[in-house]
Amino acid sequence: MSHIKHKIIVSLNLILLFLWTVFVSGCSGIYTQDLAPQNIYKTSIDVSNTSETNIGLASRSVVSIISSGTLKSQTGSSLRVVSVLSGIIFNSEGYIIAKSESAYMQIYKNEILYTGKASSVYAVLADSFNDSTKYKLNLISYDSNIGLAIFKFYDNFYYYPEGNKSAAKPGFQFYSQPSDFTVKTGDPCFSVGNFLGNAINESAISANLVSNIQICIMSGSISDNESDPEIFEPLFYNNQSFNYVIVSAPINFDMYGGALFNKEGQLIGMNASKVLSDSKNPESQSYFERVALAYPSGLLNIYTETILNNLSSKDN
Repeated sequence: MSHIKHKIIVSLNLILLFLWTVFVSGCSGIYTQDLAPQNIYKTSIDVSNTSETNIGLASRSVVSIISSGTLKSQTGSSLRVVSVLSGIIFNSEGYIIAKSESAYMQIYKNEILYTGKASSVYAVLADSFNDSTKYKLNLISYDSNIGLAIFKFYDNFYYYPEGNKSAAKPGFQFYSQPSDFTVKTGDPCFSVGNFLGNAINESAISANLVSNIQICIMSGSISDNESDPEIFEPLFYNNQSFNYVIVSAPINFDMYGGALFNKEGQLIGMNASKVLSDSKNPESQSYFERVALAYPSGLLNIYTETILNNLSSKDN
């Protein structure tokens, strides 16, 4: 009898092991941290012979960022959250600048604030790549005081001329470095970021269930090249003060962390937030239409340089 009982237990254990293996395989978008970095190859584009506009080419540097984690409230209750925001590839090595909420998440639910660090973060490349793969990101640094974070692709990326993979170059062909272009009130601008990823995936409880990720481009103009510090609190970093740029390009929450380009496709800022009206309920806040705040490129430049210089000094 005990011999039969032992066989049953062993069989059950094997079944459970099989089911767990299937589950992990089916959720490969979550458990890729156990895999070695992969080599990802993308066909390059001859920018001298393309019909794409400056904004179209520049938008290839914008990614959708999918963060997920179990957040906690002050009372100790838990909430599983998946969030879709945006980010910008700012150098050829695959570093991404984004909002700090992609790293340290926060959400109001039933008038309760839940916060916590994301347990997994992925990026989906712009639509023009025709690639819906969720690529794992490593968190490099984040600063909640200014609301910025830096990530890096876990995998190794290469790009090559079509039909000549042997000529592949490491890194990304398309990236957007913060420009020193002087922004003027009245200049045309373009906000680029994720299109309604949270609304479309409202019921998703894990990153691998997120789908229909797209990038959108919204046009507008610079309403004020420097916000009034008495109305919008300035940002302080490295003993310097920075004022937001106010734009009329409409944005949604999913576009936070996305790019603000001028008509030449230069990165002149990053989508920071919509502008609140007087509503005090965090779950039913209303916002002014066609009024958004953007981080100035000067802040993006000094933040990315500082973090990368710190990384370089550690390596040496």
